[in-house]
Amino acid sequence: METFDACIRFANENPVTYLATVDGDQPRVRAFAMWFADASGFYYHTGTGKERLPPVAEEPERRALLL
Repeated sequence: METFDACIRFANENPVTYLATVDGDQPRVRAFAMWFADASGFYYHTGTGKERLPPVAEEPERRALLL
């Protein structure tokens, strides 16, 4: 469990992430601020009025990169 705890610590210390999706046939990479991470998962927030939300919400496959 130490490995997962280390991932949680790292994520909370480095909240800027990038989410890659496909919009039609074009790849898109968007910066997202992570709200927090804990044992139940990684949580993000964004305004519902932002244009990036529909493509992200419609994408069943998501990938996040923590830098």
